[in-house]
Amino acid sequence: MKKFMLLLFVFCMSVANAQSFKPVYMGNDFNFYKGSKLTLDSNCLSLSNLFYDKLEKIKGLYPDDVYSPDETYNFSTKKESLLGKVFSVDSIIEDKSLRRCIFQLVEVTTSETIYLIYDIKRCSGRQGFPFLTNKEFKKEDFCSNIKTKKDDFEEQINIDAPWEKDGLASFNLSKVISGNTKSYYLFVTTTGSTPNVGIKGVILLLDDKSKINKPEVEIDIEVDGSSYKYSAFIPLTEQEMNILKTKSIDKYRLYIYDQDLSYGASEKLKMYVQCITGMN
Repeated sequence: MKKFMLLLFVFCMSVANAQSFKPVYMGNDFNFYKGSKLTLDSNCLSLSNLFYDKLEKIKGLYPDDVYSPDETYNFSTKKESLLGKVFSVDSIIEDKSLRRCIFQLVEVTTSETIYLIYDIKRCSGRQGFPFLTNKEFKKEDFCSNIKTKKDDFEEQINIDAPWEKDGLASFNLSKVISGNTKSYYLFVTTTGSTPNVGIKGVILLLDDKSKINKPEVEIDIEVDGSSYKYSAFIPLTEQEMNILKTKSIDKYRLYIYDQDLSYGASEKLKMYVQCITGMN
């Protein structure tokens, strides 16, 4: 029996490794995961009150009787019970009363069904989203999120992607059409521990290590609790937008403050670039 379980674990790991699984947390865009494959992230910090073997067990905010409970902490699922398994997201059930949703997960080799509580606040916090996913990003999944508004007074059209948060950072992409002129803007933020006023300079570092330099862009500052929030409103040329259609922004620097983007956030931004450039 032990030999069989070892072989099954090795097989599952080979299936997972044969596919490209990456850490992607989509926040409110949870429908992105439907139909995708998930495998447990070995670096996840906690599996408390997340997994259940029956849907009817999921009641209240932190229900007990979790799937494969740990001997020491019976509210937490044993990581070993999920490591190496690959699950398909068969359905997503919204639980609006508790502002969460429930993923129905089916293991691809055994057809075992378990349920994951996808709570947006918990998954974005220290606990984190516990899975890696293999789903590729497609602009069709994101273009419907973009809003178009005509300003009759200014005689222009404003096209805006939604504001996105990625940890402590946030970003937004917009397009302004005025007559025959098209202008593009990227708004980004980061935090710093010291105040600097009257500063300039933005660098976008792309996934192939090339850069887009904007030395004359001004950096704004505001107090944010015990730290300082830095932001920049960055004009982008048509040529730069064409570059960002195929290359993701891995990180950016505002003056001397660097901000990494998660894989999911950088790919989402790339999809928004593809959407916005084709919209009129």
